[in-house]
Amino acid sequence: MRSFSAAFVCIVFFVAASSSITDHDVSEGRAILEPFEPFIPEVMAPEFIGRIAGLAPASNGWVVLDAGNNRLVQLNQHGQAVSTFGQRGQGPGEFMQPNQVRTHNLDTVQFDAPPAESWVYDRGTRRLIRFQARAEAQQITLSSNADSFCLQDDRLFVASGPANQGLIDMYNFEGELLREGIGPVDTVMVDGYRGRPASALSVENNVHLECLDDEVLLAVYANRPLVRKIDRTGEVLQEWTLSGGILDVVAQRREEMISRSLEQSDGQGYPTVPIAWNTTLLDDGSVLIALPSAQFHRINPSTGEQSWYVYQDVQNMNSDASFLNLWHITSSAQDGHLLAADPQEAMLYRVTLEDE
Repeated sequence: MRSFSAAFVCIVFFVAASSSITDHDVSEGRAILEPFEPFIPEVMAPEFIGRIAGLAPASNGWVVLDAGNNRLVQLNQHGQAVSTFGQRGQGPGEFMQPNQVRTHNLDTVQFDAPPAESWVYDRGTRRLIRFQARAEAQQITLSSNADSFCLQDDRLFVASGPANQGLIDMYNFEGELLREGIGPVDTVMVDGYRGRPASALSVENNVHLECLDDEVLLAVYANRPLVRKIDRTGEVLQEWTLSGGILDVVAQRREEMISRSLEQSDGQGYPTVPIAWNTTLLDDGSVLIALPSAQFHRINPSTGEQSWYVYQDVQNMNSDASFLNLWHITSSAQDGHLLAADPQEAMLYRVTLEDE
């Protein structure tokens, strides 16, 4: 989870999701999980021992960003590790604090090399690091810290961190800044907050980015039930308010949570209500959102149709908890299965979405 030095973060985990449907375009389903235990040969040891910081599809499996070991692990569809890349450091292909991975041009992957293009954002050095088959790792130093990034055919879109209030910058693959300050900055602020306005703006405008095509982005707001379709110039083309399941519970309790947060911080900490941990694009162009609860949420930007999927009855293999918290989710380039990660337990799960 992201942290803000001047923001008080209020996180509430809900064990059960609401069964009420607030809109006729919102449907309910279930996420069926199957534990996915990777096999990592001794020559690639150690196994996952730290936080999983991200997932991305490969042509015959997935790439796992193993932040505990500062490396990428490429898994085939059976869970066998076929290659690892990266190590701790500040040189080419090295990480200090990696926290997001994206893949590109999956059809040219080779198992004796990294996926044809794997991009990793390293918060520790404020760099985007690009791995390519049969090529030395390249790096781009960003103008500010980033919350998220996505890839188009020849462009990088980066959602800047608190210093830039969540605006989006566009780079080419050589690292040249082509456009900055893309997108809206909403001046949302709750009553009773007396801290710095910049802290409130950075929290409310924190987004997860998905690149739909060469011209259109999806911005999923981390602390608001809001998704926007944005073009390259920053114009908002369309937007949706998310609802259904846990989001309805949050909406019902939001005022209570905000009041309690303001009281505990004497009005100085901005009261956030986390909505989205992570996102991924599915084959039909819809975006799937991992919520801070036992739920995924899906929205189709072409139709506006929404679905929510619960998985609260699944047991974590490594603990007695009755509740999983899957922060990361990604699609598959081959068999249609999704892969999700519990970063705190360093556990992976294959996911199938079933509509009721």
